Amino acid sequence: MTDRPAPDVPDAATERLRARTTAFATEFDARFARPRPAPAERAHRYLAIRAAGRPLALPLAGLAGIAADRHVVPVPGGSPALLGLASVAGRLVAAFDLGALLGLAPASTAPRWLATLAANEAAALAFEALEGQLEARADELRVAARLTDLVRQALPHDAVVRDVIDLDSLGAVLARARPEPAEA
Repeated sequence: MTDRPAPDVPDAATERLRARTTAFATEFDARFARPRPAPAERAHRYLAIRAAGRPLALPLAGLAGIAADRHVVPVPGGSPALLGLASVAGRLVAAFDLGALLGLAPASTAPRWLATLAANEAAALAFEALEGQLEARADELRVAARLTDLVRQALPHDAVVRDVIDLDSLGAVLARARPEPAEA
């Protein structure tokens, strides 16, 4: 006969599991008991990027998607910021150099990343580096040191201050930067 504890007496492993399960359930219930944060307190998500060597942030809510290593075919005419056309998720998009749109020096290498805009999926912003995702509440944003039509706020994070791109204003700039139709 083996020495097993009686079925109604839990062993140490069962007790630890029961304690952890109870703690998880308590925390789960507590999250729903807390009041929902006010809009100013809710965290907004940003894509941390670099364009023309400068740290920037793109609001994730304004993006439809991102893609890497897309071949961009140059097109004649249009804005100097227009790099050309690329295929993203089966669609042709106009790829614009984000650094050039901001008035910065052109990148020394071809931008690796394209971010398509939710408001205009026919346009994509090209940038060199994707550095991660950030979360910040509205009260954590600061007035940008270099105010422009496209940058009004800055996001300090881990000793780096990133200019936040105003995607609504950027949409108006992109509408003006479309290539002119070729004459027949």
